[in-house]
Amino acid sequence: STKTMKALVFSDTQAAANVTGGADSDSTQSFEDIQMQMSLKDKAGGQGQMGAEGGAKAEMVDQSYSSTSSDIEIISNPNGDSSTNSTTTRTSPQKFKELGSSRSGAGTGSGLAGQVLKTKGHYREPSEISLLSEDSQSELDKLVNRISELNQVIEAREQRLLQSERQNAELLERNQELRASVEAAANSANSPDAAEAVQRLSALEKKFQTSIRERDALRIQIKSLKDELLNKIPKDELAECNEMIAALQSEGEKLSKEILQQSIIIKKLRAKEKTSDTLLKKNGDQISLLSSESERLKKSLAAKEEMERSQIEAVGRMTHEKRRVDEENAECRSRVEDLQSKLSALQSSFDGVR
Repeated sequence: STKTMKALVFSDTQAAANVTGGADSDSTQSFEDIQMQMSLKDKAGGQGQMGAEGGAKAEMVDQSYSSTSSDIEIISNPNGDSSTNSTTTRTSPQKFKELGSSRSGAGTGSGLAGQVLKTKGHYREPSEISLLSEDSQSELDKLVNRISELNQVIEAREQRLLQSERQNAELLERNQELRASVEAAANSANSPDAAEAVQRLSALEKKFQTSIRERDALRIQIKSLKDELLNKIPKDELAECNEMIAALQSEGEKLSKEILQQSIIIKKLRAKEKTSDTLLKKNGDQISLLSSESERLKKSLAAKEEMERSQIEAVGRMTHEKRRVDEENAECRSRVEDLQSKLSALQSSFDGVR
């Protein structure tokens, strides 16, 4: 019974390994081969005992133990692989009890339970599995349940790691785009905010690299757990496996918190980038307005300078004309004075003549 129990535990462990990793169990031994070997042993030991009553009861046992779809549970690969390498068989415990009760009744009736049974269809004989106690069966069920729970935990862990990997890839791509846009804005505006954003993005990239390394380390740990499941984890190592699973869960929570913080930082950087773009656009509009105003003022200044130049020329001409008029006026005055002196001389001479 110990060998049969080991074979059953090995088949359950192989099924659990197929659930987690999708690996093929090439070394799986079907329950039918074990039954055939044990039936050959019973045949060699019971050839000398033949009886009508024992034969009838043994035939009834064999008919109740014939191979049907409800006698054997087929554990297939959940990935969809229906090959014989990834499928194991396990006989239901109800058939174990029926087989044990049938063998006990046949043994008390005539002592001819070791007789070779010859019936139509699939041929099987009672084996030592019916002698398993309820304690060992419950212990085996607990071990199988524990292995299935560990497989579910590992599968959930792998899904979370794959999701984290996809999120990291998306964040890295978005990070590169933001970095390129910030570098372009820094080259165009040369503002201190852009340089600070570039520094923050480089720090975020380093954090992403660290999270990727942690993810690889977690993958290595999960692979080691799969190997231990394939090698049938003993009971004394279940506590260590639980501690390792708890450590992996804490690492995953820590990693998710870091990713959340990084996403918050990226959202803040996006908002800051949007504000910077708005400010740059506003400054560009103001620069264009100031440029047009400067051109207008330059034109007005040139016109005023031209007007001032013409006015200076006019003032120069008027000054020259005034000087000429003053000279002519001085000549006229000198002539008038000469004429007055002549007139006074003539008047005096005229008065003297009179």
